[in-house]
Amino acid sequence: MKYTRYDLNKRQTNGGKVMVFLVVVVVIALTLGTALAKYLFAKSPGEQQSPKVSNSKQISDSTKGETTVFSLVQCGFYSKKENADDNKNKLKDKYDAFTIKDNDKFRVGVIIGKPEDADKVAKDLTAAGVTNLKVNFEIGQKDLCTKELAEMINGYLKIISTLEGKDTKSVKTEEFKKWTNSLQEDSKSESFNIFQSMKKNINDLPQEISKDNVEACYNTIFSTLSNFKKQ
Repeated sequence: MKYTRYDLNKRQTNGGKVMVFLVVVVVIALTLGTALAKYLFAKSPGEQQSPKVSNSKQISDSTKGETTVFSLVQCGFYSKKENADDNKNKLKDKYDAFTIKDNDKFRVGVIIGKPEDADKVAKDLTAAGVTNLKVNFEIGQKDLCTKELAEMINGYLKIISTLEGKDTKSVKTEEFKKWTNSLQEDSKSESFNIFQSMKKNINDLPQEISKDNVEACYNTIFSTLSNFKKQ
């Protein structure tokens, strides 16, 4: 009877190669998986301190040819600040009302934000019997400067929204300033001076702002948006 002869050394060598190959595959898979997870779930620096904002390239790529609309819901337009403040205080129990200066007049605002958010607030006010008016501001993003200006306003509004939270006492502004100063400038844009003014205001913010700063922030935002009031 004949027996088949197996080369044991050869079998062991091939088996070793297979094991090495599998180990390499597993290591590569783990490395790629870790890198992908970091990319998908990474938080921007200081996210707990100030809201995340887009970088310049993201703004340029994602808003090309678009128009950004912001809405103000106001509950009165007064010639005297004390009258505006009186109405604001009446609304304070239920709404985050604020007084904003408009030339020599004063508006009582309840929200500045996205049109859909403003619509919800306006509907709630109407249901409560509170007279209100929605004013729209439209920033046509025809160049990088106006796109970045719209994002600066969005960033500012996110900070205000955070401050208006019941459990939030203050928000640090360092990351917001750093992001603002990283934006590219286009001196040829017709909105360049408005952009510069907003940028300066952001840089002049204290290192940490509280609820006491919200009204001043709204005034800055309104002053900027007033250049883009929709007729």
